[in-house]
Amino acid sequence: MADTYRPDLVLMDITLGRGEDGISAARRICEQLGIRSLFVTAYGDRVTLDRVQTVNPLGVVLKPFDKE
Repeated sequence: MADTYRPDLVLMDITLGRGEDGISAARRICEQLGIRSLFVTAYGDRVTLDRVQTVNPLGVVLKPFDKE
């Protein structure tokens, strides 16, 4: 979809279901299209966040979150 629609950014979850995870998908999208991702995830452990940082994200929003 990123190749077709060329968004300015991608809102990415870590868990995508079967196949590659959101970190791998974000890496591929960034490498191939130059589009960076903003991760929205419930996985806030150090190992996962370190993996997320390897794809140079725009940021990480941890769930659950409130209006503030």
